[in-house]
Amino acid sequence: MLGLYYTGGEENLTSRGKAFTNDLGTLFEAYVGRQLDLLDNTTVHPEIKWQGEKKGESGKSVDWIVVFPDLVLLVEVKSARPNADLRLGAENYAEKLARTPGEAFPQIERTDRLIAEGNPAFAQIPAHLPRRGMVITMEPFHLLNTAELRAGIQRTPNPVTGKTIPITTASIFELEHAVTITDTSLSQLLLNNPPNGALTLLQLLAGHEFLEHNPILEKGWTAIPFPGHPQS
Repeated sequence: MLGLYYTGGEENLTSRGKAFTNDLGTLFEAYVGRQLDLLDNTTVHPEIKWQGEKKGESGKSVDWIVVFPDLVLLVEVKSARPNADLRLGAENYAEKLARTPGEAFPQIERTDRLIAEGNPAFAQIPAHLPRRGMVITMEPFHLLNTAELRAGIQRTPNPVTGKTIPITTASIFELEHAVTITDTSLSQLLLNNPPNGALTLLQLLAGHEFLEHNPILEKGWTAIPFPGHPQS
């Protein structure tokens, strides 16, 4: 299955490759939203279109905004996977990370700023709650949560609060696990994370209790017609 991504995408060098990755990105974003909907006691808002005070100033928020009773989580989804250079530890590793998936960081920072400024498009998002960011990728981008690499990517404090929003990067595997937590809230784990969001989601989840299965994964698994499967 991993091979399909690299064959279909063709490194975005052809029109077919670009169409493939665009479609995959749309589907992956929707899938992340389904996983976020599994979280208890939350409201999940899709991407919000906003207008600025200046003429022609407009844009879109992050892909998903999750409102907990004690936290607002800004989620940006990136379907990219690490290419050969990133897998082999190229000399310009940090530079490549800053482009993909590092481009998600300014998108989260922009939404954080708009909420703090009271932009009318975000009226349904409680501005008084603390905010955290999360970048969800298809595969892990190793070291992206370390302070050394983060310093070259995230460097824009919110002009209203004077603080840089803590952002955690996580693979979809980590999110699929995190949304099934039962003995605490994901919001509490993120609020207790160091200010730079340096700990990985798996580190935060260690030692906690979870559902035996993720309902979405379980539904997909049981739909596969294996030989001898009740539905086959």
